[in-house]
Amino acid sequence: MQSLTSLKSFEIVLSDQIVQIDCYHFAQLSSIDAVVTRCYTIAHDPMGNYVLVYNSKRGIRGFAGGHVETNETIETTAQREFEEETGLQLISAKPSYILVNTLDDSHAEAQIIFVGQTNNQPSKIKKEADESVNAIKAVKKDEIFELLDPSTTKLWQFILNYKS
Repeated sequence: MQSLTSLKSFEIVLSDQIVQIDCYHFAQLSSIDAVVTRCYTIAHDPMGNYVLVYNSKRGIRGFAGGHVETNETIETTAQREFEEETGLQLISAKPSYILVNTLDDSHAEAQIIFVGQTNNQPSKIKKEADESVNAIKAVKKDEIFELLDPSTTKLWQFILNYKS
């Protein structure tokens, strides 16, 4: 893997293992030798509340997101996963960060983090959300960290508070 300076590195728990995640600006994507596997969207509603989902299959609360399908752009993935999991539409979202998990000396996976806005509040959802998501919640920024997986708190605090 090419040597780049990340914005920050974090240790988090994934599948009962501690892994290092490096956070980069999205503008560095072309310089990162990693396969993009997932996209997540940090979105707020018109009232400034952030939209979180509870995924019953994984037993965690987090931001809407999922796997990139074959021949799908990252923008399409972010939009599709957000709408499937929340029933809400994004009115704006831009890729902002890349999270890289280096698996070994020659393999790495990347997750693209989008930041955006939805035009609805979760209480106004009109369609059925993804069946694995059984709760959607709009919360103030300072409440997010109490609800997320504790091993990822520092990562999400950094992303939500980062000023470039």
